[in-house]
Formats: sequence, structure tokens, C-alpha cells
Amino acid sequence: MLQYQIKLEHYRAHLFSVRMVIPAQSAPVRRLSLPAWIPGSYMIRDFARNLSKVRGFVEHAEIDITPLDKQTWQVAPYQGELTIEYQVYAFDLSVRSAYLDGLFGFFNPSSLCLQVDADDLSPCEISLELPSELAHWQIATGMPQTSGAPWQGQTFVAQSYTELLEYPFIMGELSIVEFTVKDIPHALVFVGQHDADLDRIGRDVSEICRAQIDMFDGTVPFQRYLFLTMVVGDGFGGLEHINSTALLCSRRDLIWNEAAAVDKNYQRFLSLCSHEYFHSWNVKAVRPAELTPYQLASEQYTKQLWFYEGMTSYFDDYFVHHAGLIDAQQYLNTLTDTITRVERSQGVHQQSVVESSFYAWTKFYQQDANAANAIVSYYTKGALLALWLDLRLRATTQTSLPELFGQFWQQHYHSQVMTSEDSFVHYLEQRAGHQLATEFSRLVHGVGWVPLTEALAACGVELHMVTSSDDSDSAVGTAATTQPVRLGAKYQANPGDIQLTVVYRGEAAEQAGLCPGDRIIAIDNLASTRTSLNDILIRKRPGQISRLHVFRRDELLELELKWAPANPTLRKARVVDSARAARWLRLS
Repeated sequence: MLQYQIKLEHYRAHLFSVRMVIPAQSAPVRRLSLPAWIPGSYMIRDFARNLSKVRGFVEHAEIDITPLDKQTWQVAPYQGELTIEYQVYAFDLSVRSAYLDGLFGFFNPSSLCLQVDADDLSPCEISLELPSELAHWQIATGMPQTSGAPWQGQTFVAQSYTELLEYPFIMGELSIVEFTVKDIPHALVFVGQHDADLDRIGRDVSEICRAQIDMFDGTVPFQRYLFLTMVVGDGFGGLEHINSTALLCSRRDLIWNEAAAVDKNYQRFLSLCSHEYFHSWNVKAVRPAELTPYQLASEQYTKQLWFYEGMTSYFDDYFVHHAGLIDAQQYLNTLTDTITRVERSQGVHQQSVVESSFYAWTKFYQQDANAANAIVSYYTKGALLALWLDLRLRATTQTSLPELFGQFWQQHYHSQVMTSEDSFVHYLEQRAGHQLATEFSRLVHGVGWVPLTEALAACGVELHMVTSSDDSDSAVGTAATTQPVRLGAKYQANPGDIQLTVVYRGEAAEQAGLCPGDRIIAIDNLASTRTSLNDILIRKRPGQISRLHVFRRDELLELELKWAPANPTLRKARVVDSARAARWLRLS
């Protein structure tokens, strides 16, 4: 058994100290390595850059450890038990890596635990040693515990290195809410200051879990599940694992009043929980064949992320609604926000979700200022494709996407055959016919908007378009019919300027020569603020010219902008036929 002894004694310096013990074996270890990326986050992270002081010992005598590349080390010939010691700098407050200070600690084993000779057969043991001043800390992980009381355990075992990577750890002064769903123990675990109504959150999340388990006819690929949540002032993210999820959320996202309604912040947290929980089935228990097994030393490509992330993105809010936590109009508002974001981007006309999936490593996860004009999100457009298919199935067949998806998953889970690029479309053809499968495949591989107006109408929902207030980062979801012109760019209002974050291709800002990052300090010789820009958008007319003073980096420019019409870009939806809508929405 490989042993990883992890000490937190240097927490003030954000350092985990790792002592790795490799038992004597007939074939001595030759190489050690650390993953370059973590499953679920498709970008090279180079976790090994945080390792330092990698040293090897045999019976207290040091042996040579030679780096071969950025994440691999060669071990000199030896005999007997091998001990490897190193430190890991942990100050990445995200769900992907590791973090440690005097408030709490978090790590993914992919950031701390070296692999031996690509060995995936040996059991792995993690033991944690806390300094005396942190002895009151609790520890939470989905990794099976072999010693200690609940939430106080210090020794844990995984059956292989691949399994080891599925168990993030969180430690500190934990707030824990335990609940049971379908006889399966669950727990919400929070670290970080908050004033959340934990009982309310536990009840709400349990309803989401129950609804998802019902969708899969009670088949659950785990025996216990943990929501491991870091609570901060401003942050958001989630990463799925086989029996837990690592979450990062803002304090604003946690409901604090038993009587409070579900606002957008709390809905965001519930949707995050729903999304990552659904991944237990969709990408953990069944995943793309191209990602089986994982090859964590370099990029591993698949064209199926639109299915595994897009479908999951549809079902996350779907289950928040069908668990009775948001009403039909709140759910429709969430969907139309997504439709607006996808349709407002020019990238939807440039890239299919299949292409977006394949290029996730370099384009989606490394977006630049031109991303809105060049790429489409396989999350958001994938969710709209799932919405379209669900509506069409309900309107034209005797089934629905939840039913069909659940049966598709059961088939692959029980056969342990992972999915190929065409697996779902072929299954759809068998269940719903050639025509619908062909239409869906064309949308998946094509570019452009998803045709949702007629699909929603068939289920009793009217989708229409109105003029948004502007294209600023905070404008989605608001509407105004009195603004006749549009800037053609997203912006951030700062003290003293309007800074452009996205410039839409072919629109007024680009035609004027503006670029992402430009800071507009004056329009028509008046200082630029959010208020003054809103006034201009109301008072100007299409075709009129404004003179702009702009800083690009440290250079002052004077540009002319010809105002363009503010065409409708914001989607809204409402139920117009309750009888038909009840086939899809929860109306009572």
C-alpha cells in the first residue's frame, strides 16, 4: 500500500508537507509523476509547478531524484522501502487545486499525491497530521475512513490511484448538515464564515437529490454523498467527483432566513448543487469512451462535452424547479436568460457544440476578448439543445427527455460500455424515430440559434423578444423599450470611465474602432459614467454621431461612433396554455 502522510504544520506559509512511503517491492520504483489536469476541468493546470524540495530516502540515506520534465521525476536505483518527501504550495482558492491557511484547508489529491510508475493497482492511504493549534479542525472527504470518529478521522484508503483522485478533502471549523435520501446518507459541509439557514438548505437540497434519484429509477452509483463547500465573499465554482462535489460559493448565495423566498443568488447555489450532483450519473458513472481511462499527463480530447455538460446544465435548473423550489415563471426566466446569452453572442454562428467540446482545452477554458465572436459554450447551447429535445419529445411522442435519458444511462451503466460520439443520437433514433434524431443531430453539429419558439409554443409557452436596456455585463434580464440605440459592446462601469469587455463583431463599437479593454472617458465632451451612458442611449437616434475620448492602454484616442438601432435581443417567456404547459412545467 502506498502511504501519503500529509502534515499541515506550515499552514501559515500555505504549505502542505507530504511524506510518501513506498513499500519494498521486487521491481523498484523508477518514475514519479503528478497529473497535469483534473477530470472535469479541461485545461492543463500543471499542478507540479507548486511542488518543491522533492527528495528521496532509503533507510535514511538520500538518493537521487532527477526531474525528467515539468511533472515527472526519475528515481535512482535502490533496494528496500523508499520514502519521498516534498512540499506543496497551496494558495489557489478554487475547486481544482489546493488551498491552506489558518482559516481552513482544501485539496484535491491530484495536487498533492505523486503517482508511482503509472501504477493504478496499488491501494493508497492518506493520513493527515494537524498541528496542536488546529487540533479542533474537522475533516470531510468522500474517501473511505479507516480510523477516527466521524468528521475527525485522520486515515483514509482508496483502492487505486485513479480512485484516490476522486476524493477531495476539506478541513477546518465545519458546519455540517446531514440528511438521508432514499436510505442514502448525504451531508452538506460548509467551511468559511456564514450566517446561512442550514436546515432550510438541507431540506431544499434533499428535494433536488430525491428528484434526481427518482429520474434514474432509484439506481444510485454511490453509497454516500458529500457537498464540500468553501464559503467566501465572492466566488463560484464546482467540480464533480464519484461520491462528492467540491463547491465554492459566495455568502450571498446561501439563504439566511427561513421565511425568505428563493432569490437569484440562492437559486444559483441550488443549481450548482443540482448540476454537480447530476454529474454523479452523467460523466462519473458513465462518461465518454475517449476519456476512458483518464490520461492525465496531457490533453485528452472528446467531442462529447456538449452532452455531458450541456445536458447536465439543462437538468440542473430543471430539478430546482421540479423539486418545487422555484415556480414556473422563475424557471422560464432562467431559461430565457440562457437563450439571450447564447443568441447575443456571435460565436453561436461560428462554432458548433461538437467543435466547442473538442477545443475546450484551448478555446473555451482559455477565452480571450474575442471569445463572444468566435466560440459558443457547450454548457449553455448544450442546455438549449436539451431543452429543445425535451419539448419536442413531449409534444410529439409519449416520452420525455428525463425518461429517455434515464433509460439511456441505465443501458450504459449496467453494461459498462462508455459512450461514443453518436451513442445518444442512435438511441434517440431507436426510441423516437429517424426524423427527430436527424433534426437533433443536425442542430448538434450545426451552427446558429436553437429553434425554440415553435418548440416552446407546442408546450404552451410563448417566447418573444424585447429590447434590452444595454449590453453591459449586468443587463441580462432587464428590458427597456425607450432606448433607440445600442453601443454594441459589453462594458464595466468604473469610477471615471466605461471599460469595454466585449466588442461585438460588425456593431457600432467595432465600426468606430473600439477594442476590448478600451476605457471611454468622455462622450461628446461629457464624462462617461453608467448614468451618463444610459442617458445617451435614451436620447440619441440611429445614425447620429458622437465623439468619444478613449484611453487604449496609456494612449488617448479620439474616435467617432455612429449610433446603431437597438434591435431586440432579449428573450422573455410566459405560459399561455396551462394545459399544454403542465406536460413540462410544474404549475401547482
